[in-house]
Amino acid sequence: MRTEGNPAQYAAAIRARIAKISSGLLITEMQPMDKYIERAQAETRFSLLLIGVFAMVSALLAGVGLYVVLATMVRMRTAEIGVRMAFRAEPASVFRLVVGHGLRLSAVGIAIGLAAALAATGATTKMLVWGRWGTDHGKFLIR
Repeated sequence: MRTEGNPAQYAAAIRARIAKISSGLLITEMQPMDKYIERAQAETRFSLLLIGVFAMVSALLAGVGLYVVLATMVRMRTAEIGVRMAFRAEPASVFRLVVGHGLRLSAVGIAIGLAAALAATGATTKMLVWGRWGTDHGKFLIR
């Protein structure tokens, strides 16, 4: 039933009108439609919240992992970096060497991650709710 303004103010009038139509009808539940939609989407919203939290944790772990890999690579190549500096290599070229290797590792990781994400898209689209996310104020659901 569509209403203008706050639908709760029409609850008594709706009950009276339905009782006038048929006294045998029993209204077991009367609530605004936006509350009904909110309850229906609660599980999906919770699932999406969990997916978001796990995505943030995985991004944090990926950042820490990248740092560890780069730190280990620099530690293993300390002697090489020392020799380059002894032969008067520019600090900028040594920096480019280390950062360039790290960027190549990152690019490979991003490519693998994107491929896995595209492969998993089919499974995650089943969890999404397509449609309008707005509220339906001014409507009642009567059972």
